[in-house]
Amino acid sequence: MDQLCSALLAPANATADSKDPTTLQYGCGVATVAQVNKVSGDLAALEPKINAAAAQATSAQAALAGGNNQTAVLRAEVNALRAAIAALTAKSRDQIAALNAQVQELKANATNGTDPAIAQQIAALAAADTRTAQKLALLDAADQTAAQGVAALNSTLAATKSAQEANAAAISLANATVESVKSSVTAGAAAVTLVNASLTALASTVANVSAIDFSVYAKTADLANLNAVTLGGIPAAQYLRLRRLSVQAHRARAGACFPVDICG
Repeated sequence: MDQLCSALLAPANATADSKDPTTLQYGCGVATVAQVNKVSGDLAALEPKINAAAAQATSAQAALAGGNNQTAVLRAEVNALRAAIAALTAKSRDQIAALNAQVQELKANATNGTDPAIAQQIAALAAADTRTAQKLALLDAADQTAAQGVAALNSTLAATKSAQEANAAAISLANATVESVKSSVTAGAAAVTLVNASLTALASTVANVSAIDFSVYAKTADLANLNAVTLGGIPAAQYLRLRRLSVQAHRARAGACFPVDICG
């Protein structure tokens, strides 16, 4: 019984009257049920935490979906900005080309290079050309900054999505582990119930055996003293021999001799 209780991961807590075969009582089944109840309680306490983590993951996924929508809107705005920058850059380049053409034309048509009016016009056109080139450089820099912002946003979005997927996988694994432990506890409880039923049947059997009164049966000492017993005033041994001879004679007269031990 101690080995059985050890196999059930609980000590054999025998009661004070366990040595009485008619009241066989072992506490290992009760102790094991207590352990099973404790594990069940721990699982019940763990379930709200898992549910909270699952709810948090769901909320994070909803936030991620909202972030995806915001990212799509932002990406569209950035693309529109880049398109506007590209259009403005092309227009500015066309204007620079036109200004350069005008400058060259003025230089070619100038009959007097020292004419102050022509010189001032050429200087103004050159200054406008320089300012336009500077604006183009600023537009190119803004375009590069916007592209870098989009790349950083995409990287952040990918990292957030990967973290959410890992979190969802961890929650799924925790749920599977809890279900496995639940199954093990259920199987353990069934085994405890079966052992308790076996112990009850064993106690009942022992009680039935203990209730048998063996005093009514013949004892070895009585059989050894059979010759001292008298049957109808005749010693038992002599009575049995006479009885055997009488039966043998009766069978002989009837023409039958069976069994062999009677017929000689």
